[in-house]
Amino acid sequence: MIKVVLGSTSEDKKSIVSDFFSSMDKDVKISLQEVASGVPDQPMDEEITIIGATNRAKNALNLQPTDMAIGIEGGLCNVDDELFLVCIIAVIEPNGKISIGKSSKYMIPNTCAKQVASGKPFGEMIREYYKSCPDNEKGYVDDLINRKKAFTEALYKAFSNSSF
Repeated sequence: MIKVVLGSTSEDKKSIVSDFFSSMDKDVKISLQEVASGVPDQPMDEEITIIGATNRAKNALNLQPTDMAIGIEGGLCNVDDELFLVCIIAVIEPNGKISIGKSSKYMIPNTCAKQVASGKPFGEMIREYYKSCPDNEKGYVDDLINRKKAFTEALYKAFSNSSF
């Protein structure tokens, strides 16, 4: 059994990581660890989001003996004046090896992007937008809210570079 510490207290994020390992037929025990990311609650840059995920994994590894630590961070980034969601996974092995996985970038609807640009929290704005968005956007917006698809993609990419 592989012992994993996740630098988060989110049961939703734990479920995403657990589902990922199940899909790989890996037997894991995941523990949650409250840690600081060292970045703003709403990172607005891909590099800052990477720093947040890495800090979460490092801080978790320092607090619990484990086979690996995982940091998860979702952030926003601006590309050609459009706002996108990007999800980052950092995996740190006890020998110090760090593997980073990045999701694809998911464009934020313009209505939400404008509100976030004015300082409103993305999580609140995307949930509010979901209530009135057209039916043909609901699946995409739900992906932006729960981020499972994006975090799972980032997990696959991070583990393609790790020794596990």
